[in-house]
Amino acid sequence: MLNNICIFNGKIAKNMDYRMTKDGEALLNFTICLSTTKKNSEGKRIYQFANCVAYKNTAIFIQENFKAGDFIIVQTNYLQEKYMNKQGVEQTLTKFFVQRVDFAPREYKNDNNNSNKNFI
Repeated sequence: MLNNICIFNGKIAKNMDYRMTKDGEALLNFTICLSTTKKNSEGKRIYQFANCVAYKNTAIFIQENFKAGDFIIVQTNYLQEKYMNKQGVEQTLTKFFVQRVDFAPREYKNDNNNSNKNFI
């Protein structure tokens, strides 16, 4: 069976939002800055951002070992949530549910062609 697996490597873009759910489980929302091959009219690289969510032990591990600006590698599943905003308009929110995470080795930080298979 094929799953919707996405693997990202990049920098954690801003401070992470760590909290506990009503059931007492760890929940972490964070954003990864992703480099693209596209450049703008000035020749500067264009970046995209992936909104990620981690639960339980994965959330705790990321919270304890990473901070904004750190390189991270995540294996995720694509999530799409639909909801009604205050104006009654249906909105779509895209997130990536983190399944596995790893540190980016130093040589990986400067080499987009490198891969690391030591996920936890």
